[in-house]
Amino acid sequence: MKISIITVTLNSEKTIEKCIRSVKDQSYNNIEHIFVDGGSTDSTKEIIKKFSNKTYKLYDQKSQGIYGAINEGLSYATGDYLGLLHSDDVFYDDETIENVTSHIKLKKCEAVYGNLCFVSKNNHQKITRYWRPGLISNTKIKFGWMFPHPTLFIARSLFLKLEGYSEKYKISGDYDFILRMIKLNHINISFLDRGLVKMFPGGASNGNVKKFIIKLFEDIQIMRNSNIPLIRGILGKKILKINQLKYWGIKG
Repeated sequence: MKISIITVTLNSEKTIEKCIRSVKDQSYNNIEHIFVDGGSTDSTKEIIKKFSNKTYKLYDQKSQGIYGAINEGLSYATGDYLGLLHSDDVFYDDETIENVTSHIKLKKCEAVYGNLCFVSKNNHQKITRYWRPGLISNTKIKFGWMFPHPTLFIARSLFLKLEGYSEKYKISGDYDFILRMIKLNHINISFLDRGLVKMFPGGASNGNVKKFIIKLFEDIQIMRNSNIPLIRGILGKKILKINQLKYWGIKG
């Protein structure tokens, strides 16, 4: 089973090498790592080129927006299963992909997701928030639930069936993608109860009031498209984030 990892970069020189080494150090060997760069003006591309070979490939972004870049990267992928790793994120440990592929084979699933660890900016061993989504249920979805998108690994055939991410969204395209995937009939989506990715502070959906407003309006549109009660869904998202601050330890 071949796994393709897509990383979108833009002036990521401070974090990209950690991201690359996180993939390079995996115990599972059949991995390709594809980078789509949005026009970095720092040393990001030079750092990536140090690792570039037949399994580490760098492309210049031709599309618009983050989801356009993700779709573009996934179009280059040749793996049986596809995953994303943001340029400032790392896999939880060196056996992450080994655990994911073993779970896929065991459950015969078309998509798998797991737990996401938010870590301190200065110490990626210090966990500040832990997102354990649990199993999918219609009740949770009505309260704005989604699983952590960075932990998703999806069969190439399923990704093609969904026709990629909607590029009309600037921030909430992952929420739209997940809900569209869950709605499909006869799809086996499995939960792996392990930490899969460590995420550092920041990201497209965090940081300022403008991003918050854009995300809110996009979430509302997506909820309406999915018949999710707006007040329940919006408040539910906030409550779920509070629950993530409770940390009882990671299943390793």
